[in-house]
Amino acid sequence: PDRAKRVLDWSPSVTLENGVRATMDSFTSVSRELAG
Repeated sequence: PDRAKRVLDWSPSVTLENGVRATMDSFTSVSRELAG
C-alpha cells in the first residue's frame, strides 16, 4: 500500500512536469519562428 501511494503521489507531478516542458518547447518553437 505504501508503495502504491507513493506512485500515486509521484505520477501527477511527473505528468505536470512533462506538460510544462512540452508547453515550454512549443513556446520556444513559436518564438523561434517569429524571430525569423
